[in-house]
Amino acid sequence: MLMALAYTYLYTSAMAALFFTLFAFLWLAIMGLIIASFVLWIVMLIDAIKRKFGSDELQILWIAVIIAGGSVGAIVYYFGVRRPLGKVV
Repeated sequence: MLMALAYTYLYTSAMAALFFTLFAFLWLAIMGLIIASFVLWIVMLIDAIKRKFGSDELQILWIAVIIAGGSVGAIVYYFGVRRPLGKVV
């Protein structure tokens, strides 16, 4: 009976350690994505503020898209304006 309890305890401890390890990796991955998303948002906002557009209305529109859209707005700005080098929308 004592051996069965010892094996059950070891199995439970191993499962708890595995769960904690997987949870820790998942938490780190999610935090990394959140931080990367925030950095992308800041960089795109700074780029939109410093970039010279054809008109002030267009610049205000892109700044509003980035602020209101958050990370999605920053990604739209990146592929719409920043990525095409030398081309300004």
